[in-house]
Amino acid sequence: MLLESNVDKKLIVCDVCDTLFKSNTTFDFLKYLAAHERGFRFFLLEGISNKRFLLFYLLAIAGKMMRLDIVRLLSLRLLQGLEYSFLEKKANEFYDQFLFLKKNEIIFDLLNNEKGQLILVSSSIDVIIKVIAEKNKFKWVSSQMEVLNGIATGKLKNDLTGKKLTVATQIMKEMGIQKLMVITDNRTDKRLVELADERYIVIRSVEEKKYWSSLNPHFILV
Repeated sequence: MLLESNVDKKLIVCDVCDTLFKSNTTFDFLKYLAAHERGFRFFLLEGISNKRFLLFYLLAIAGKMMRLDIVRLLSLRLLQGLEYSFLEKKANEFYDQFLFLKKNEIIFDLLNNEKGQLILVSSSIDVIIKVIAEKNKFKWVSSQMEVLNGIATGKLKNDLTGKKLTVATQIMKEMGIQKLMVITDNRTDKRLVELADERYIVIRSVEEKKYWSSLNPHFILV
């Protein structure tokens, strides 16, 4: 992430998965890999990350009991030993062939009409978020894959899950910004949304408004 000296008065924090794009970018990328590559690890990856398979749900249930995202952890572990440059190449292909078609145009239009320091803040993995940011000329912060000598270890060096509030407040402090705008669909971002001066919540049904109604946000139905 590279931020320039700020001359704007507002920080705009935008979520990525199911907000900027109609996609869970991490799992859709893993499914893309599994569908386009051969080998036993990709066969396992398909079974773990694809909701069409029973294994996905068994691991998801086990994860809830253990309070861990086991599906995510095991899926990323299957990337161990792959060259990061290979993953970057596949991430670019994934964007061009799949993710580009999943743009949430309403959110892109909103961002284009806002003035401020925009930054994507996502718990998705950096190999994907970096591509999204570069292709759209956005700044970004995300979870980071651990890479040693150009090879993925299958672990996360930094997991941004549950840390978006900390990231946003740190950026605001460093850049001397007092006003915050947040765009998200994620319920785990509620504390971040509470802090915001402007709040935009992406929802898929009217019923979802109940969870956020006390914060009086702008709702975007997709």
